[in-house]
Amino acid sequence: MLLIDERYAESLNKDFEPIRITDESREIVEDYARKCRGSVRFATGRFYTDDEYKEWRQSVLGRD
Repeated sequence: MLLIDERYAESLNKDFEPIRITDESREIVEDYARKCRGSVRFATGRFYTDDEYKEWRQSVLGRD
């Protein structure tokens, strides 16, 4: 049985806003990834922002 401290219960049950991946967040991830071990894709910025993903998806599916 998992016992959760009352201080954390509110945070665990909170609805958070969706995470948006932007050019700014890409730069932050690239800087952080150079300092720590992890994905080469992240370190080199080879991942889609939300807007780039929507464009790619529309081009592949031919619809929204």
